[in-house]
Amino acid sequence: MMPQLPPGYAYVPAPLPPLPQTQLAPVDGPRREKLYARLQEVSTKMDGLERQRVSVGGPIVAMVLGFGSTVVATIVGLTAAESARQIKRGGYESTPYDSGLDFNDDGDVDRSDRKNWVRTARVGAGLSAAGFLVGLAGSASLQSAREARRKNQKQLAKLHEEHTSIRYQLDYGAQVSSNQLGVAVRSRF
Repeated sequence: MMPQLPPGYAYVPAPLPPLPQTQLAPVDGPRREKLYARLQEVSTKMDGLERQRVSVGGPIVAMVLGFGSTVVATIVGLTAAESARQIKRGGYESTPYDSGLDFNDDGDVDRSDRKNWVRTARVGAGLSAAGFLVGLAGSASLQSAREARRKNQKQLAKLHEEHTSIRYQLDYGAQVSSNQLGVAVRSRF
């Protein structure tokens, strides 16, 4: 019930100005087409990143072969150096014939056998150094491959998140966040 007015006054209906048309429509056509285009772009990027598999098998094989050959070549080189040293010291004379020190199998342990053992020791040292370098190169390659794989995974996670967000917008409409939300109050007294 409305309060009583003083004499001479009456309640008269007065039209209010029209309020602007506001409606919460689903995603409209042009915006939807942009979302589909962006979804296609993100999906293409994701497929490209998934195809760029960073392999770590090659660097691991290089490390195994490099460091393994280093161990083997070092053992061969040290054994050959010890044989040459025994010949130089003359320690082989305790037995009449030591076939392990006779490099060329001529029946005599002499200076040519020592030269051959020294040459074998040098070749073993060179192969050991080369194998070590191959192992180091494999280690460096493995490290860079792991970093590339990690970077690829981060990019893929970001793209997957964006893909999920776009799919959500297409399925359920635009998402409203706290920085996009505003309040408008209109009244007339």
